[in-house]
Amino acid sequence: MESLSKRLSDTQVQVASKIYQFRSPQEADRFEQCLRGGDASRCVADVPPETATDAYPPGTPKGSGAGITIGPPPGGLDSDD
Repeated sequence: MESLSKRLSDTQVQVASKIYQFRSPQEADRFEQCLRGGDASRCVADVPPETATDAYPPGTPKGSGAGITIGPPPGGLDSDD
């Protein structure tokens, strides 16, 4: 089963609600390669990250559109710019 991942930097990969930090870009590459053929828990065991942190601090909304506020543009709707 393939896990959806997002490369945040050369050495950081996000999988679901976890951000994994690796010592080198090569380790992050190996981790992403592993994710193509398995799940994150197996890949964490095969390519251990330096750190694993929550992508969303406690109390933060999760999911698509989390933290997005839609409203009028600065200056209001009747602005003549």
